[in-house]
Amino acid sequence: MPPLENVFVIRHGESEEDVNPEIKSELVDSEIELTEKGILQAKEAAEKLRSELVDFEHITLYVSPYKRTQQTAEIILDTLRDGRIEMVVEPSIKSLNWGDITTENLKEIEQERYRIGVLSYHFPGGDNSTEYVGNIYDFVRRVITEKHINNGKRECAIIIGHGFSLRIIVKAFTEMSDEDFKWIKNPPSTFVARIYFDPTIDSFVMREPLPVREPNEIEK
Repeated sequence: MPPLENVFVIRHGESEEDVNPEIKSELVDSEIELTEKGILQAKEAAEKLRSELVDFEHITLYVSPYKRTQQTAEIILDTLRDGRIEMVVEPSIKSLNWGDITTENLKEIEQERYRIGVLSYHFPGGDNSTEYVGNIYDFVRRVITEKHINNGKRECAIIIGHGFSLRIIVKAFTEMSDEDFKWIKNPPSTFVARIYFDPTIDSFVMREPLPVREPNEIEK
């Protein structure tokens, strides 16, 4: 079997922003926390993972530096209490920074983002999507090099991020085309995207596809 057999990419549990989008006017994005429902979702996600992790020698849990992702990771670690798991904070998989967006200019920015392309749009006062995507691709290449190519252990990776970063991680691992990426949307809270290495085609593939959006559905 190959060293890195499975990668579980997980979106954080329900956050305060999910139930109250206006909270971004009160808190910086990185400080937004999980709701009580989000805490329960993280515990449920850990229990679902438990049986999937039995056969691995080592498990690396990569987590975004934001509070809601770190809370999700800590709940999973506390629930599993598994000494094989090593947690690593990974800055590149942080939430996409939409910059100077307000309720007044949201529609205009969304339209411009679609016109230019969600993989390359530069948010005023926020992230340059080209750089953001490139940083995540560099991270995925590093994981594959360290955990898959130059490693003799049976490895598993768990990656806890945000909606857009999750989709980019899946795109990078599975070599998804830009056209296919255009139709996938943010999965729900604590959605687990399971990626595995298929030696018959020498590639990483998904167990189940990510949810897709309708042509007229706005992407977030």
